[in-house]
Amino acid sequence: MKHILSCLIMLGAALAAPARDAATPAWWGGVGLGGTTVSCGGSHCKNAVRPTLSFGMERRFSPAFGAGIEAGTALSVPAPSGANGAVSGLGAYARIDILRLLRPAAGRFGFGVKGGAAWAHDSRKDASVRNYPAFNASLWCAYDLTPRLSLSLAPGIGYASRQPFNPEATCGSTAFMLNAGLQYRLDTPLQYPPMYSESQINDLNLQINSLRANLKSAQTTAAEASQRADRLAAELRETASRKPEVVKEVAVDNKLNAELNVFFHKASSAVSPDQMPNVERIAAYLKNHPGSYVVIKGYASREGNPESNRRLALARANSVRSLLMNRYAISPSRIDASGAGIGELFDEESWNRVSVCTLHPN
Repeated sequence: MKHILSCLIMLGAALAAPARDAATPAWWGGVGLGGTTVSCGGSHCKNAVRPTLSFGMERRFSPAFGAGIEAGTALSVPAPSGANGAVSGLGAYARIDILRLLRPAAGRFGFGVKGGAAWAHDSRKDASVRNYPAFNASLWCAYDLTPRLSLSLAPGIGYASRQPFNPEATCGSTAFMLNAGLQYRLDTPLQYPPMYSESQINDLNLQINSLRANLKSAQTTAAEASQRADRLAAELRETASRKPEVVKEVAVDNKLNAELNVFFHKASSAVSPDQMPNVERIAAYLKNHPGSYVVIKGYASREGNPESNRRLALARANSVRSLLMNRYAISPSRIDASGAGIGELFDEESWNRVSVCTLHPN
């Protein structure tokens, strides 16, 4: 008996050692209440149900695997001969949670099998056999009430090698057991995944769909911006390679009759910085000659939609007109701006994107 107890103590020490390879090791202590009945046919057994009480300590190496030690007793029940006595035992067991093995994120529910071995002792004073090995196996189901507290139920079957519950009776040594228990986690509790209601899940799905739509819109905007950047870079290279413009000045009756051209980028009606000197020359002439005026005719190249080009030609004329009025304070009555439509003034097609400004003296 001493050797067996020593072995059980060594087993308990081994279970207490840290599980270095365990993903989520944890210690649980528990208490259980239940009942057991022996399958027998003798006159002293009568298949009586004995209440049981047990205490245990379990090491859960992961949510699916655990092992522990357990001490328990089956209380005596009255019998005509007084042959029945209380049975106590100390043993070890292993447990596999099949549900969490197949589904690690199963949540609060657990279901699996549990099995172990024990050394039992019959407290009957006149028993010829007092100590004997016993084995048990059971189904195991549990529900975690909280991250620290778990409720379990284990129906099972046990076997003793030599009629442990009533040595003198001619009955079998198989016992049927049902045990309900509570276990309490002694260290840091497990973290359960959050539980969401159907409405919360729908709200989350709506948020996800909205984020996806925003991402798609942002990708489209980024693609358009990239294309615009490429187009502007091409126009910049075209402007850099453009030949200098020559302003024609014709003297008529000793008075200046000049024509200045303001060129534009493709599909644009904005006056670019390199064309501002021509606008300044027009403004300077108008200020120096109070009775003079300017006629501005906007043109577009033959590329693109004709209707769009006609609108673009007018916009280019009005763009020069707005600069003269707003920046140089030229009176609107001295500016005649109109769109002339498609231009064929120059052989170089890109030069036809122009506003032709003709200065008229007083």
